[in-house]
Amino acid sequence: MTVIVPTDESLLKGWTITRTGRMFSVFASMLLLSISSLHAKEEVFSVVLTDGTKVGSLVAKHEGDNISVVYGYKNNGRGPDSTEQLVLDENGFPKDWKIDFSGLGGAKSQEQFALDGNQARWEMDGEKSSTTVAANRLYVAARTSPWTLGFYARLLLKSPGQSLGTISGGRLSLEKIGSFTVSNRTITGYALIDQDMQRQVIFLEDDGDLFATSDGVILSDYEKFSGEIRTVARNIEEEYYIDLKKKLARHFDVPVRIQNVRIFDPETRKLGELQSVTFFRDQITGIYSPNEPVDEEEVLIDGAGGTLVPGLHDMHTHTSAFKSLYPLSIAAGITTFREMGASDAKQLLREMKNIDTGQIIGPRILPSGFIEGASPFSARYDYVVSSEEEALEAVRWYARRGYIQVKLYNSINPDWVPAIAAEAHRLGLRVTGHIPAFSSPDQMMTAGFDEVTHINQLMMGWLAKPGEDMRTMLRVSALDRAANLDLKRKDVRKSIALMKSKGLALDTSLGIMERVILTRTNQTQPGDRAIMDHLPSKMRHMRTEAVLPVKTEEEDLAYQNAFKKLLETVGLIYRSGIQILPGTDFFDGFPLLRELELYVQAGLTPAEALETATLGSAKYLGHGDQWGSIEKGKSADFFLVDGDPTKDIRLLHKNRMTVARGVVYFPPEIHKEFGIRPFATPPAVTCPEQVDCKLN
Repeated sequence: MTVIVPTDESLLKGWTITRTGRMFSVFASMLLLSISSLHAKEEVFSVVLTDGTKVGSLVAKHEGDNISVVYGYKNNGRGPDSTEQLVLDENGFPKDWKIDFSGLGGAKSQEQFALDGNQARWEMDGEKSSTTVAANRLYVAARTSPWTLGFYARLLLKSPGQSLGTISGGRLSLEKIGSFTVSNRTITGYALIDQDMQRQVIFLEDDGDLFATSDGVILSDYEKFSGEIRTVARNIEEEYYIDLKKKLARHFDVPVRIQNVRIFDPETRKLGELQSVTFFRDQITGIYSPNEPVDEEEVLIDGAGGTLVPGLHDMHTHTSAFKSLYPLSIAAGITTFREMGASDAKQLLREMKNIDTGQIIGPRILPSGFIEGASPFSARYDYVVSSEEEALEAVRWYARRGYIQVKLYNSINPDWVPAIAAEAHRLGLRVTGHIPAFSSPDQMMTAGFDEVTHINQLMMGWLAKPGEDMRTMLRVSALDRAANLDLKRKDVRKSIALMKSKGLALDTSLGIMERVILTRTNQTQPGDRAIMDHLPSKMRHMRTEAVLPVKTEEEDLAYQNAFKKLLETVGLIYRSGIQILPGTDFFDGFPLLRELELYVQAGLTPAEALETATLGSAKYLGHGDQWGSIEKGKSADFFLVDGDPTKDIRLLHKNRMTVARGVVYFPPEIHKEFGIRPFATPPAVTCPEQVDCKLN
């Protein structure tokens, strides 16, 4: 596909792309770039957020075959830092590579690679590997900077078919997307497809050097164009996901009958006898006995004695433009998201429209409006406000666009919360969020919060010391203090009583707390053991990357005991009659299933855990009459599990089919698209002669 940018206009109103013989128009505002040559020995980039704020930098210095890279940024009081030293061979491939990496929470990591003849050796945080390799096989680093994307691309441009084998046995490839002709220079967009089948859009100059990535890294002095670059990248990604929907979705314009299934009823928290369920388009049309006559025009799906579960709710997501979150969540049986703060509200609204109109795969999204106060620790998503009036205007902006609530964040002035809550409630919006720094959960619940976000935010009210700044990672790292917390303490009981008396809910996000405080380098968490062998390498590495710099056995034990206390606290809150809401704060579908497993560890039965994620969440959102259970007249949102998850919650991973608003998806097909080994097989489908059951 080719993109031509006129050079005699200062503002691009639209651009046309030719792709595989068809035309489509993508509207963007792309300011013309006048690109000067980079110094041959140095590449300097900025890291820019969606609001245009520069938060970090990336510098790559070249001295012959030696390259040094320094990278880092900070947003929301946290961010990665890394330094790299590369030595290239005569073909430009790495023969020596050393990486020192510090993650979001400060945990350190080291990675090294060396090639001696045809012997490759690499080591990551003490774990060593080696192999014999053929010439020009590429080492793909696990914890490196965005500069590496451009480095890989330059090697791929010189390779046959723009594809390279990797030392780990996979392949890396490059797909040209479009070119911008500007002032006698060309900026070309490419999709870099890694060995795990993950795609990332990057932009190269005409000499092959990196100009920008899709997520905010851009050549220094061109920061003001980062928004336009993001827009172009999103349009490219959108086209890919439109094609993916056509590849994976099955739309039947005749009745569909799912036979031989037992239905999970979240009201009674029990399974029924074998039945069949019919739906037509987006509506459940009937629930029948096994002997009910079959319409000759019906598509028949054999449930093989499995369990039909209402679609799950992930009540704490941060959607990201057209990445694998949407389809992988559908594969996990998640049919509804509560979005808790997008980096770009207008882009979120566009994605919601694309999902609602059937353009791309994804759960329905109910959005929360993010409001943060201006400070050196601000999380720069949507609205960052400097006054109470600005915060009130943000509430009104969200209300006019159909948002269901506002989410307040760490740096908001707690003195503004009563007015914000009053305005939100006047307009029919809930109020939730983090507890603003230097205030307490009890103060915010009294000031107008309808819900508390994250179990750690609630517990810091019992654990934090006066004057401690919870805008930092201390809001997580201080959880080690929970190891010896007495849940019978007066202040603990007071907070729980206050929540119950006001009818407030808790967005638990236990899974992300487990990941943050318990992940240890190169160790598989208990919650990942069932899935780790199914995941591609990038997902595996991500799950063994420590967040907090835990240095001693004593610290490790304190966090282990603290997490047990988190589980105990959630169990206590649930038994106190307070609604708990399952959410992930993560991005690939699997964590919600882990959240429900943790609920069972906290003392809920599997059926109770399922109720919180189905009808319980639907009722909380005000849509219990539309979805959340499998009943005639409700939306066709459910998924088919091989086995009985009311006895073993871990069986939720064995999802054979998801129906989301009447569209049928087979999780094994989705997983294969993202390099994941399937957990189950699709059900048998029988079609009448006049119906095409093939993908459409």
